[in-house]
Amino acid sequence: MAAERGGPGYAKIKAEFLKINHSNNGKDNNDNYFKNAKMLSDEITTKWKNKEPVPVEYLATRALRKLSVIFVKEVPPKETKIEETSADNMAKTEANDISQTTTATSSNNNNNNNSNNSNNSDHQCIIINNNNKQQGNSNNNNNETDKRDFKRKKGMNRARSKKEMGLETSNLNNNLCRQFCKIGKCDFGKDCKYDHDIAKYRELKPPDLGSICYLYEKYGQCPEGFNCRFASHHSDWDNFKQKVRLEEEGGKLPIPENLNLITTEIRDLLRRNQYPYKEVKKLKSDTSSITTTTTTNDSDNNNNNDSSNSSNSNNNKINNQHPQVGLSTIDKEWKKVDFKRKCYVAPLTTVGNLPFRRIVKEFGADITCGEMALSFPLKKGQNSEWALLRRHKSEDVFGVQIAGNKRDIMGKLSQVIENETQVDFIDLNLGCPIDVVCNRGLGAAMMNRPNQLLHVLEEMGPNISCPITVKMRAGWTRNHPSAHKLVHKLQLWNSQLSKDPLGSPLINGIAIHGRSRLQRYTKAADWNYIRQCRIVQNSKLPSIPIIGNGDVYNYEDWEKNLQESGTETVLLARGVLQKPWLCTEIKEKRHWDISATERLDIYKKFVHYGLEHWGSDQRGVNKVRRFLLEWLSFTYRYIPVGLLERIPVKLNERAPNYYGRNDLETLMASPDSSDWIKISEILLGKTPEGFKFVPKHRANAYDDAAERDNKNNYDVNNKRRKANKKWRNNKFKKKKRR
Repeated sequence: MAAERGGPGYAKIKAEFLKINHSNNGKDNNDNYFKNAKMLSDEITTKWKNKEPVPVEYLATRALRKLSVIFVKEVPPKETKIEETSADNMAKTEANDISQTTTATSSNNNNNNNSNNSNNSDHQCIIINNNNKQQGNSNNNNNETDKRDFKRKKGMNRARSKKEMGLETSNLNNNLCRQFCKIGKCDFGKDCKYDHDIAKYRELKPPDLGSICYLYEKYGQCPEGFNCRFASHHSDWDNFKQKVRLEEEGGKLPIPENLNLITTEIRDLLRRNQYPYKEVKKLKSDTSSITTTTTTNDSDNNNNNDSSNSSNSNNNKINNQHPQVGLSTIDKEWKKVDFKRKCYVAPLTTVGNLPFRRIVKEFGADITCGEMALSFPLKKGQNSEWALLRRHKSEDVFGVQIAGNKRDIMGKLSQVIENETQVDFIDLNLGCPIDVVCNRGLGAAMMNRPNQLLHVLEEMGPNISCPITVKMRAGWTRNHPSAHKLVHKLQLWNSQLSKDPLGSPLINGIAIHGRSRLQRYTKAADWNYIRQCRIVQNSKLPSIPIIGNGDVYNYEDWEKNLQESGTETVLLARGVLQKPWLCTEIKEKRHWDISATERLDIYKKFVHYGLEHWGSDQRGVNKVRRFLLEWLSFTYRYIPVGLLERIPVKLNERAPNYYGRNDLETLMASPDSSDWIKISEILLGKTPEGFKFVPKHRANAYDDAAERDNKNNYDVNNKRRKANKKWRNNKFKKKKRR
């Protein structure tokens, strides 16, 4: 057998490889070997995937982290050019020790019938030449597909392509001037580098998706012009003009713009680091006294009586020494947000976009919040990140959620948000469990860095006129929750970080998800622990409103959790994704047996709002379809009330396959992504050939053909990962014994 990666013979192979390949001072060998090598071949990739023996030459090169890959294969004809290097000597020296392995590995590259009769003399180590570009491109494509095959079953599906996201734009005519298509003229005139031939564009343009344009039907005009995928409704192709609705029919109405749109000038200033930040004279607090105070309180949290006495004495010292630290320097009225028994829709990544929030708002939501945005891209003026802060005029109480841990970036960003946007509160994300976020010290990882959180609050306080809320989880692990400690610290800090002379607190709410970071969304939310976090606050200090979160799927869950935990309100997240009418059920206290036709009307309204938000051209239609499919990856879990044997049903419960009361209801309950595409075709027209969709969050556990085909690959990969982990643990135990 070949030496395993990290196995006992691994160091010997690596040393031998270094000795051979760095001979002759590494001149000829490095030039021919390291520079002219390509990515790994199809044979080696399939062997790793099928858990077959792999030549030691490959293992050694991978250990050195080089781009080159040597593999054993049959010698090609003389017509092809092959560069022989000292790697041939390496193969000969290694062949004496691992002749059986090399024979088995090389024979796998040939026909299976002659695998047992092949000899080492018929094979030699060769190097892929850079001149063979076609082979290199095919290897790269195979590597990308193999990476997608080995994706994790949970978390973000970061390896999906634009085609799998539904954003492929191969059918677009990118050479046509978009401004000329919209208004019939171009500011650049003859100097424009894009085409102005409308007749040619009409011949290349694919058929319209429908005969009625929603924007023209509602506002009497379409801003996309000839680029609209429903252009036949408002375009005069013969005269190359756009129609405008007559005044007798209602006239042309202005298309409302969303709020929180930063201008191009502001975005350029942010990108060039030339934004006029104000130098705020920071009123520093004695962080050392705060730290010592909180540590004494944390050590006494196990005993409620001792913790209350110690916190009272420490609080008196804080109030006498540091009154009202961090006063606001903004000449604006201090905003206040009342969360008492309000339907608060949580920030939902990807799915909680502006069209979705409009629908939830129509169903009775009181407070909405934008999707999580990262602080550094916001400070750099990235368009895709600032789009997450947009606000519709119907959102009367609206907040933005920011994930950041750098005090200087958060301080400057708070000035930009205060000057350029209209928000009612800023929510700090301390609960995102995604690895990509936590590995950068953001999200749930911030709970383990309370000092950074204090510095961020000190920097943001003087620059804003709105309160701050904090959203966190119960802790990092289920057995060691830490949210109650952080709540106690936030209460002490909040007594110092007053926003105005009247003593208005900076932190206006703490939302706690009753699961740990490692739990993600498994198991049931611990509402008893949320209640303990509310009780742990010191009665002598101003209390911070606690907002509970987790597993609220109907009005009974909402009322029960409010009464038992004593929180201000309950945060609605996954429940409102599956049931956007959940706020109506809570306010009317009933179980709504909504029909499939009514649900389809909700999706139709989402499509209309999406076309208004993202546009009705090809790019806008692709985005609307993509976000609709992302939403359908959650709504298929909903089980109609009329089919339930018992009421209510829990959020994490999954029903077996069933038939609905009609074909449309059955189609909406399908976990297959191809059926979601059929629903999108009802609303947005036919999809192009070969269209497919893969959800962003693989935790949806959808039933798809691609998932079934790759099941064996996942099993093999998991077995190999477990075996490697077991070997490392045994090796660590042996070292510890010595």
